[in-house]
Amino acid sequence: ENKLDVLGNPLPKEDNNNVDFDNQQEFEFQFDMALAPQFNLDLSNGKFTELKVKTDDKLIDGYVQDMTRRYGKIAPTDVAADGDLIYGDFVELDEKGEIVPGGIFKSSTMFLDTPVKEAQKVLVGAKAEDKFDLEPNQISDNAKDLAAKLGIEQQQAAGLKNKFRFTVKSINRLIPAALNNELFEKFSGPGAVNSVE
Repeated sequence: ENKLDVLGNPLPKEDNNNVDFDNQQEFEFQFDMALAPQFNLDLSNGKFTELKVKTDDKLIDGYVQDMTRRYGKIAPTDVAADGDLIYGDFVELDEKGEIVPGGIFKSSTMFLDTPVKEAQKVLVGAKAEDKFDLEPNQISDNAKDLAAKLGIEQQQAAGLKNKFRFTVKSINRLIPAALNNELFEKFSGPGAVNSVE
């Protein structure tokens, strides 16, 4: 009713813990709120530059492709290709290529970029139950991401030297959404967009 210019979200006060939802009929809640400060900005003597983004065909095509992928569907596929998500088991190997007893074992996913990175090209064409002995940098060239994939601490991931046997369990592919009214309504609402143009 007061049209307050609120910064962030109101935060409930601890006093609200005394509410008895089972027995009370009326409730009163208290919140702390941050209000935007009032100020005046005098622009009468200023000189300003307005920058305009150049919307060329490359930018537009990239945006359209991003939208079709964002609203696409995941579907299983038999053979891995660029852009696919491969799910499988990672198991740590020793210098002789044998499984390390009590070593790292984790079921996780690998995403093949488009185009696929040089280190991961070996996975293109992979099928379920195929096995690949991978260096840590083939799994991920980022210690944080590698740690998440293998279920270990980032510091441990940064110092990994051993290879990992990756057994493919399933492959999923992102099928981009069709450029039609169903897609247009998902990101712009009913009737706002009715053609690619």
